[in-house]
Amino acid sequence: MLDLVHSDDIKQEIVEQYALPSIIQYTKKATNDPAPLEVAYALSFNADAKKVFSEDRDFVDHVEKLRQSDNKEVANAAYGVIWKLEDEEKFMKEVEEKKSKEQSTEKLEEAAGDKQKPEKALGDEKKPKEAADDGKKTKEATDDEKKSKEKATAEEKHKEEAGEEEKPQQYDMMISYCWAQKELCHQINDRLEKDGYSVWLDRDEMRGSIVESMAEAVENSRIILICMSSNYKMSTNCQAEAEYAFNRKSKIIPLKVEKDYTPDGWLGFMAGSKIYIDFADKEDEEFEKAYELLMAEIKRQDLDEAATDEPEKSAGTSSTEPKPEPVPEEIEPQPIQTREYLTMSSAMMWTKENVNEFLLDNELQPLVPLCKSMDGATLIEFHQSCQTLPTEMYSLVNKSKEEHPVTLDIFFRFICKMKQYLPPPKPPAKIFFRYHFIYENQK
Repeated sequence: MLDLVHSDDIKQEIVEQYALPSIIQYTKKATNDPAPLEVAYALSFNADAKKVFSEDRDFVDHVEKLRQSDNKEVANAAYGVIWKLEDEEKFMKEVEEKKSKEQSTEKLEEAAGDKQKPEKALGDEKKPKEAADDGKKTKEATDDEKKSKEKATAEEKHKEEAGEEEKPQQYDMMISYCWAQKELCHQINDRLEKDGYSVWLDRDEMRGSIVESMAEAVENSRIILICMSSNYKMSTNCQAEAEYAFNRKSKIIPLKVEKDYTPDGWLGFMAGSKIYIDFADKEDEEFEKAYELLMAEIKRQDLDEAATDEPEKSAGTSSTEPKPEPVPEEIEPQPIQTREYLTMSSAMMWTKENVNEFLLDNELQPLVPLCKSMDGATLIEFHQSCQTLPTEMYSLVNKSKEEHPVTLDIFFRFICKMKQYLPPPKPPAKIFFRYHFIYENQK
């Protein structure tokens, strides 16, 4: 069953056939068997299954206890399930809060630096005699202030040093790979380090919260190298870290590390139209050629990033005039939630209000602003485009949603949920043939 649940269609079918309660019960009974946990881990990538698992607190508590299991496979699978159900959202929230605090601290330091600039005010100069008298009277106070300042400076320096020690190490690249292709992936890692790149790579098959460690590496790495193979696609841990990097909009370069493998499913979706480097079965000169292509792609991405950052810097320094405060947009009130769309035979009959009902009822709120002017017929066309061109449509959907992007689970949930409201396919057109018989004239 584990091989089957890696298919998005099978996951949705399991949910719709109400098979999740049986999986939950089996997981609770089999405390030393990793198989049911691995099935639950794979299913938790489906938004509907994740919701069912999360709402069963007995199941969640049971899995949390299994993280302390002496069975390494059981513990790792339990960590994965809890990561998808709870820890992933918590981790991303902590990362955003940390970044926000760092930005606030930088702004405060800049403001404090501007205030401390020496300014000579008019009338500050005193006569020599008055200055001498003031100096005698305040000598002791000045000495005390000097000592206090030195003490404060020492404390600030200590805090800064402590803060620098707490900052995580930054990497040029992270290599995300499946253990089955470790030899080739380690070879790529060694070649990068030889050229002076700092690379994050798991060499020892970590124990504990593997995915959280991978997520930290994603946050602290400039580029993510995803080593694509059939084993990678079938690994839930690999899917978790690749999906995390994708949703965080990290710079991703796919590497092909298995001969004759074509990425499909979720991995094919993530690779999309990206340029990938083929390292499969490459040795000596061929390996070096593939490595040169990798270097060229890294430089290209760096140039793209520099070109994107340059206009922002120019805009920030070109004018000293204060920018007018943006006028806050009026938030449109949410319409009263009804479920009238369920009474209609197909989405073709939906109005704009019915489309909004469908999106809210199925927890697809991030798509509401995009689809607010669509009726049922337009939504069907939108769904068809998402299903046939997922990579292009996912990029288009997120083009104007930098702060709150539509995540992969929302995108695929929309595709799955819409299927049951599509109009029935038209029967094939009947073809009629007309025969003309030509008889030879009898002589």
